[in-house]
Amino acid sequence: MVERKYIVFLGKDEIGTYTAQEIHEQFGILKKNVCKYAYAGTRYRGQYRFVAVQEPKKLPVEVREEWPEEWDVAAGVIREVIGVEKLIREKWDNTVRPFRKSSDSIWRV
Repeated sequence: MVERKYIVFLGKDEIGTYTAQEIHEQFGILKKNVCKYAYAGTRYRGQYRFVAVQEPKKLPVEVREEWPEEWDVAAGVIREVIGVEKLIREKWDNTVRPFRKSSDSIWRV
């Protein structure tokens, strides 16, 4: 697992980007407290401020160039299957519905 990095500010000046372990070694603050200070937005010793660096989210699968075409083909197959299922359901309802008894009948289906 990659360790989260934090940008360290002294007042308004940026000192650098460090991991929690490096901040612990240089400033003497506990690693767990670095995250707390960054989350709360408070300053350590009234002067040091920590801001968590947002890592860009990586896609779990690499997107290929032909992906849009594959998507269109798959979506077309799904639409076709759904269309066929709708036709079957409509035919079934038209065929079976006339034989169904009303809900107030003593013969319940």
